[in-house]
Amino acid sequence: MRALALVTLAGLAAATLAVSVGCGKPPTTCSAQSCEGCCDPYGVCRNSSRDTCGSDGAACVQCQPQQMCTTTGCVEASTGGGSSGTGGGTSGTGGGTSGTGGGTSGTGGGTSGTGGGTSGTGGGTSGTGGGTSGTAGGTSGTGGGAGGRAPNVMILFDKSGSMAQSTKTGCACMFPNCDEVTCPTRIGQVRAGMSTFLTSRGTSARFGLTTYPADTVCTAAGSTTLLARTSPVSDSPTDLQAWSNGINTQIQGLSVAGGTPTAASLTFVGTLPELVDSTRSNWVLLITDGLPNCNLGNPNNCTNPSLCKCTLTAGQCGSALSADGGDSNFCVRGCLDQSASAGATASLRAKNIRTIVVGFGADFDSTSDGFAVLNDLASAGGYVRRCPNGNECGSGNTCLSTTHTCAQAFYKAQTTAELSAALAEISATIALP
Repeated sequence: MRALALVTLAGLAAATLAVSVGCGKPPTTCSAQSCEGCCDPYGVCRNSSRDTCGSDGAACVQCQPQQMCTTTGCVEASTGGGSSGTGGGTSGTGGGTSGTGGGTSGTGGGTSGTGGGTSGTGGGTSGTGGGTSGTAGGTSGTGGGAGGRAPNVMILFDKSGSMAQSTKTGCACMFPNCDEVTCPTRIGQVRAGMSTFLTSRGTSARFGLTTYPADTVCTAAGSTTLLARTSPVSDSPTDLQAWSNGINTQIQGLSVAGGTPTAASLTFVGTLPELVDSTRSNWVLLITDGLPNCNLGNPNNCTNPSLCKCTLTAGQCGSALSADGGDSNFCVRGCLDQSASAGATASLRAKNIRTIVVGFGADFDSTSDGFAVLNDLASAGGYVRRCPNGNECGSGNTCLSTTHTCAQAFYKAQTTAELSAALAEISATIALP
């Protein structure tokens, strides 16, 4: 059966609510053009160069100097940190995005700054002692980020049977019987891309790993497929990287089989207590290669052929409910499960957990069901790709000028290199408030 990929991010530090004001420039409700410095209803501080504040027309607030955005609104940032506080924050002296002594490019810290860097002490994207409200600056460094803490990111990994297919035309072999050099497979390419990502950017978050299905048929993710919680020893770069290395080892050993119970698997990760941590931003990163199915309660089943979009090879969905009552002929479970899957990401969003969707493979052209499904999942999950300058969407993807969003709202990859690039962009995004 086919599969589907997604990721979620959400939630920031909870604290005492400050006085809400208008967005600071007309109109006083959120839109793609009037959201700089605002908090959206989920507490995510928005900048017009990065994102919108949420749905057009939604109420919004603007954080003042020395304040930071949290799930409950704008609050006073700690001394020596904060969005613009001295010694840290976005532009504060001694830290921040461009501040002296730290930040993205500041001397003494930042992405390329002397004495700091991506994981350098004293600043940087994930440097110790940095972050939005951390002392010495940095976007989401240890001691920074949402309330100075690394984000939680649960990787929800689709290991359905379609992952065994080769990505190269003319190769009839299936994983594990392919030569990954001459006939690369989907799982082989995803493994390689995840390895590059987790070994080079493992300090960017507190990663966890859940896989699905839990068997070779249709069982959703559960406790047996929760392979790693988002619980490293600490937020230090050393501990974060060690935890990510362990997750990478687990991914490299995964086998593939079964269907794609995406909706129920998303629902499961939404029950994990570490993803409702109000002191951190919380995300689900869904990585999938196809269409969600396996929902025994799907009303769009084969009893109404006009509603059932069969996801099985050669349309092998039953033509009537099975006599045994267990859907052994996949009259129900074989049909596309779009609505429930999008509903699951919306439910996660309501818990301040955002979902990032990554589709791997060639099944996502703009006229396909796969494209429509993943776009729905990304939109309902609260994370769509943005194009504030009109040129960020990439080849074959259009920037919608009215909303400054990409027509293809999810990330798509067909090779290891494309997946690595997408994951690098995602890691930079989740490191920001």
